Amino acid sequence: MKPDKIKFCFYSMRSFEKLERFFQAMESDGYILKRKLPFYLFLFKKTKPKQVDYFLTYSPSGGSLSMLDLETRLKREYNASVLRKGGFLSPSIYRICDTNQDLSLLKKERNSVLKQICVKQILISLIGGALIELPFLIFKNYMSENWALHWLIHIPILQVLLYNLLSYFMLKRKCRVQKN
Repeated sequence: MKPDKIKFCFYSMRSFEKLERFFQAMESDGYILKRKLPFYLFLFKKTKPKQVDYFLTYSPSGGSLSMLDLETRLKREYNASVLRKGGFLSPSIYRICDTNQDLSLLKKERNSVLKQICVKQILISLIGGALIELPFLIFKNYMSENWALHWLIHIPILQVLLYNLLSYFMLKRKCRVQKN
């Protein structure tokens, strides 16, 4: 029997389906997801090949009630088992052994909730940026000498803002395509 495998797979909120397909392919090759490691690494354990479905959810900081409702339905109606409960930056991972069930409605609902999460994170980024800008406005004379520091502070906020804007519009397009 081969030893456990560690595999790298980059994902974001807008590419959960890619990660789900990756887990399904690994399990059909005989490697079941054992746990998530830091930095987009996953540990797989060698088992018998099996056809299963994976489903990911994401609800940062306690999450939205809609996502919690979705997770409850996954457990009750689809008999999904939780492989990993998500955190602030990572998704929850569910494994569904019955592959005959249609998950398309759940995926539509998840994408809709993810759009709402993106909007909340965009607003948080804008408010955070405004709060960081306040001292620069108040102490204009001193801060004008430190213009590099001023812009350096804004780079992470702009990155988060751009990431969430891009995620929102990608999820919006995905929801529009799923309606048709």
